Amino acid sequence: SPHVEFGELMTPERMMEKVPRDELNVMGPLAMSGLAAEGMQYDDVKGGQADLLLLQLLMDRAEPRMTPAEQQDFTRWSVYKAIEMVKYNRRAHDALMEAMTEGKSVYDCILAIEKA
Repeated sequence: SPHVEFGELMTPERMMEKVPRDELNVMGPLAMSGLAAEGMQYDDVKGGQADLLLLQLLMDRAEPRMTPAEQQDFTRWSVYKAIEMVKYNRRAHDALMEAMTEGKSVYDCILAIEKA
């Protein structure tokens, strides 16, 4: 299923490294962006498990270490920030959704975002 990927952070070498909290503060909302956009568009969110798993893997590597309560709060905060990000970039998001619905190439999807 479609999901957010942080390829360079998920290589075997990088999987052993800690993730500084400032980096996590940037990656958390990005990881939750697909789930947030789907939740804004549809009443029932079908996907998101892979995105939540990615966020959990990142939080497990957080430095300093996060307690379970901090992880739960961070997940909520990440979803909130992702919603704000999608709202702020609504025209670009709508243009991307239209291009994807039309089956356009990745290049054309990027053009749609840039023209929005």
